Amino acid sequence: MEPTLVHPARSMYRDACSPSGILAGSIRTRSMRSMRKFAIAIATIVLCLAGFSRQAHAKYGYIDFQRILDETPQGKAAKAKLEKSQKDATIAVKEKRLEFQQFALQLQKQKDILSKEALREKQQEYLAKQTELQRFEYEQQTSLERTRIELLKGLVKEVREVAQKIGKSEGYYMILLNDVDPVLESGFVIYGNKRADVTDKAIKYLIQSSRKQKKSK
Repeated sequence: MEPTLVHPARSMYRDACSPSGILAGSIRTRSMRSMRKFAIAIATIVLCLAGFSRQAHAKYGYIDFQRILDETPQGKAAKAKLEKSQKDATIAVKEKRLEFQQFALQLQKQKDILSKEALREKQQEYLAKQTELQRFEYEQQTSLERTRIELLKGLVKEVREVAQKIGKSEGYYMILLNDVDPVLESGFVIYGNKRADVTDKAIKYLIQSSRKQKKSK
């Protein structure tokens, strides 16, 4: 059976895993907190945009975060790092599971020839190894989630800096991030006209920034 770990697919910022057992409780609690934050963020944005709509020349835009991930050096680097972490964690969990399965198979073969005392000890060892495996899977899962959040928060920070430059230079009242994970506590766009999309400008800034960083090294 393959380990259930966060998979960094195209929508890297989405939590695509299907946790169970020991992990489910903490994920469910965190999800409820995230949804509350999401609702507050949406309400705030709607109120702000309602205020801006009263101003004849109000100007606002949004940045498509998925395109930032797919089309900028910074986004590609973040995805590559997460993919490596995913691969390493998957290998580690597979090895741990194989070790446990081999022990279980050996116990199954020996159960009829072991004394009651020896069998009882082996069964206790089996339960201990099972608990250890569950703990290890949980640690790998939470480590991947922590890595995901750290990488994306770093990228969101860079996008915010770019949004400030675009906003100040071109007179925007507000620039939002489109479809970002609530756990990052970032902005949201529930609708955006293509004319308000400033993603191309943000990508251009980020590519230029990446080139400058490479030249300075």
